[in-house]
Amino acid sequence: MISKDISIHFKIVNFWLIFVLFLTIISNLPHQDLPFLSWLNYSLYFFIFLQCIFIFQKTPYNKSIFFNIGLLCLVYSYSFINIFMGDNNLFGDIYLSFYFFEYRKILLSFLLALSIIYICVKYIFNNLKMSYTYGITLGVILPILLWHFYPFLADKNY
Repeated sequence: MISKDISIHFKIVNFWLIFVLFLTIISNLPHQDLPFLSWLNYSLYFFIFLQCIFIFQKTPYNKSIFFNIGLLCLVYSYSFINIFMGDNNLFGDIYLSFYFFEYRKILLSFLLALSIIYICVKYIFNNLKMSYTYGITLGVILPILLWHFYPFLADKNY
């Protein structure tokens, strides 16, 4: 049993190292200057995503919590695409870079709020079904996010 768990951890580390190698290779393409710690940050978010997948598969409890956190970390780990957008970069122009940045900010804000509020609602109302828990969570999050990001959602050139 222990050797199987160790082999799964080796697989997680191998997938993470493959992602780090991928980041190293694409860092040679034309992009905006980015410090080393930002690249490390993207790779660590991917590592957290892999850990959430492992926990999601292993435990029968709180799968939805690890799903939400894993989805947040996956989206954040692939948000490095924004540094390759813009004039004199790999693709796109400055407007595409700005729109991607804004929509990414909206999506990450939504996923972070979803993860936190879902955990709170799950522990406050213990006996609710998962669909009701997500319903209450979205009922709390969506009005605030729509109010906060309404100017950009109504006019993308805001």
